[in-house]
Amino acid sequence: MIEHTHKQQLAEPIWFLQEAALIAANEWLQLPADAFSALTTAAAEIRADEALSKLAQEGRALLFPEDGAEISAYRPEVSEWIKRTGNKAAQFIPLVLISGLPRTIEQYERSGIPAEVLVHTLSDLKLWMEHYYRKHGSWGTDIMWLHHHLTFHLFRLGRLQFCRSRFNGHMVVLRNTQTSEVVVMAEGGISFRSDGLIDGTGGRFEASDNGGDAWQSELQLDDAGIRGHRIDADGYASKAQTVLSPREDWEILLRDGDAVLDIHIAADGKLDIRESAESLREAGSFFARYFPEGGFRAYVCTSWLLDSQFRQLLAPTQNIVQFLNGFRLFPSVNDGTEGLKRIFDGQLYADWADAPQDTSLRRIVRQHMMGGQGLRDMGGVILPDDAVWQQL
Repeated sequence: MIEHTHKQQLAEPIWFLQEAALIAANEWLQLPADAFSALTTAAAEIRADEALSKLAQEGRALLFPEDGAEISAYRPEVSEWIKRTGNKAAQFIPLVLISGLPRTIEQYERSGIPAEVLVHTLSDLKLWMEHYYRKHGSWGTDIMWLHHHLTFHLFRLGRLQFCRSRFNGHMVVLRNTQTSEVVVMAEGGISFRSDGLIDGTGGRFEASDNGGDAWQSELQLDDAGIRGHRIDADGYASKAQTVLSPREDWEILLRDGDAVLDIHIAADGKLDIRESAESLREAGSFFARYFPEGGFRAYVCTSWLLDSQFRQLLAPTQNIVQFLNGFRLFPSVNDGTEGLKRIFDGQLYADWADAPQDTSLRRIVRQHMMGGQGLRDMGGVILPDDAVWQQL
């Protein structure tokens, strides 16, 4: 157990850089010996330098306020702090993130959440430090995403991670109370391309004011019914409007601002569909027990793994296809590079003929890119009672 009190913090502002504190933290983090040694060395260097020590204290104050206020790790002040850490950012970031661990442990203990859930959740730091090492040849991480793990928002349950969040997909999910039909529609005011994707996806624009074919979505809900643009099974918006009536037969299941559980896929192991289904079942029980006030309306995910193009590129038995088939897809604006970076170890190619072909996925995606196509992230929704997951 990490001894951590407010009095100790006041007495020793950089307690989290002390070797004893890091050793105690690593009982939970379980970092490889080389990675842990690199962090303790970096911490010693920061402790020995007054300016660097103050910079570390400042980072902790930004990321873990004393009043326990919930803050974003992506706000401008944090970005500015990272810039000031210079070429030591990849060492400062994990050390300051680890400083939030004592409070996280206390939150788990108060809530009665098993310690093994915390250990499993924190294993992401090891994965991202290993990723950084493969890319740069030194230990560290520049991933602020890990702040969610240490602020009681994200939990790893089996194969998948679940983050308490609010929906911001700019879509509306509706269900007919008589037939149980579920329809996804776009919120109003979204600029779509002629192909049904959001304008700007993959860096391509069709803005109508430049002579392009982009169009603006509309959504009207009144006593007569619901009029809007339906999202098809592959996640593309239709320019033609659909009318759902009578209005009283349609209930809104999900809209921007509603509480959701955001699904993320940890970067270890294969994406097994049955393991994913088991994670969803575990999440249903977990959040009902430990966050009964959450009111979570759905599971959501935005990922390159939900790119519906994989239905044509890969066999239907492939894990990626089986996974994305469990979601109700919707378009999401992005540059389309995340999937390529994951598939090709962070590399993008001016000439995709130069890309490696040492796996079947790389061969297929390489050919796809050589044909002038691209990948894209797409969004997806799983409703709590979706049968496709319950049958696995």
